[in-house]
Amino acid sequence: MTTNLRVRWPFVVAAALSAAALVLFHLWPLGGEDDASAAGYPTAAQNAAAVKLIRSLPALPGTTRDPYATACRTTSHYCVTSPSTSARDLMRRIRDLLVVRGAKLRKSSCDESPGALHSRGCGAVLSYDHTDLIVLSTDAAVVDGIHLPASASVATEVDVDTRPVDTPLVSWRALRLFPLSWGTPSCDSPVAGGCRSYDGTLTIPLPLARAVTVVESRLAASGLVVDAIPSAPTHCFVFGKKYRGLDGTDPIDVAVMLSGTAAGTTTARLTVSDH
Repeated sequence: MTTNLRVRWPFVVAAALSAAALVLFHLWPLGGEDDASAAGYPTAAQNAAAVKLIRSLPALPGTTRDPYATACRTTSHYCVTSPSTSARDLMRRIRDLLVVRGAKLRKSSCDESPGALHSRGCGAVLSYDHTDLIVLSTDAAVVDGIHLPASASVATEVDVDTRPVDTPLVSWRALRLFPLSWGTPSCDSPVAGGCRSYDGTLTIPLPLARAVTVVESRLAASGLVVDAIPSAPTHCFVFGKKYRGLDGTDPIDVAVMLSGTAAGTTTARLTVSDH
């Protein structure tokens, strides 16, 4: 298969979006007479106050806090995971913590029709000192054999709207994601101090099913949260993400399209980027 991953990547991302992210489209921005949108975009001081509030939230009983937010796969100042708590319960408990601390609830909702490619998600929008606070949560799921815990995150509208400057990736050899014997992708976005994006094709000397397992294992061993679109008989999509900085900053994104060959090997078309 020679399908260009750059062309397919937007469709892969769209298919793999969590239900929580889909809920966000319906919740925010809401508008209104007494909220952030009516008062204009929050000032730096207002956003900083909102961030301070979010960071002050305690870890919920039965959850684990991830200061890097890799487990939530999104920029956030509060990220927790749980093996047993539902997305609805996580959202409600975090929402209530924010309300007790002075935030005003504007709307909350849950996706009641989870699909084959995503689990149920919930979201809430609150306002604090003219700044929107975005709460997203997703149920635990097993996707292509990968166990993803329930997760919940909180960010401000500034975090959702803006993208921080990211540190370039190091050399492909130094990244150590996959064996060099599989091949070396080219850097198609070189910058001072490194590379913004690697793109290329690797040859994995394993049949497809085994190759998928090895790719997922190697990404997980490198600290990435791994997700996948369920395998078809001839191909599979695997992608991973981790943050190198606190609060979901300095990301590494990996997308791999694996295709089996008649020779019993696997061709892997991949993109690795810092955004």
